[in-house]
Amino acid sequence: MNKVIYNKTMTESKNPHYSDYPEKQRNYLKKIIELLVSGSKLIQKVDGTFISTDDVDIPAVSFTSSYGISIYHRFLWELKDHLERIYGLTNEESDYVWDNYKLKMVVFDNRRNGYDLIPSLIHNKNINESKEPKFNYTTFDFENIDKKFLDKVVEVLKNESKYNPRYMNLTIPIRPYNLNNLNAYNHCLTGNKHSDKPYPSFYEDMKDKFGIGNHVEIMYIYRHYKKFILELIPPFH
Repeated sequence: MNKVIYNKTMTESKNPHYSDYPEKQRNYLKKIIELLVSGSKLIQKVDGTFISTDDVDIPAVSFTSSYGISIYHRFLWELKDHLERIYGLTNEESDYVWDNYKLKMVVFDNRRNGYDLIPSLIHNKNINESKEPKFNYTTFDFENIDKKFLDKVVEVLKNESKYNPRYMNLTIPIRPYNLNNLNAYNHCLTGNKHSDKPYPSFYEDMKDKFGIGNHVEIMYIYRHYKKFILELIPPFH
């Protein structure tokens, strides 16, 4: 009897350039894939079925289509734009992230020789609980935090952030590290759903680099560092 089995032969995209990336960048891309997977849930909208993750809704057919939809397909324009603005990825890196994210979301059905969404999505369950903390970002109480220590953290971030006006390049000590598309990063900080709160990797970097996990403390750092960055780089429209 034919069974539905997980696709075990396509566990990683074979992008020929991926092996050339520095280890830090490879690990960064894997982290983004993990974030997308952990936050994924199946939702039903008026115009069809979608997988929602990281504030992006992706048509479910993008995952199961036999045509091998790439990041450049119109179904994935929102995801591609999101990966560029929030995580600073290039087209090639975004395509790699999409390929590997997609492979974690489907199973191969021998009976019909095609792909289905993984059972946990079919049953309308999250794969894992989202790692992004639930927190009210509209109200803060900065009175009961150690601002002296947090201000030192902000200074460290500022001192390690370098802007090269000649090449329009920004290097920062946290992800996405090296930014050539400053317009996209500016929009990430000011013009989308994440503008009022730290983007997902900011939380991890604060915990990994400085041992800070308190939401209010991270928000304090983010607001001051964001203000510095927006003053450092030229305004974009």
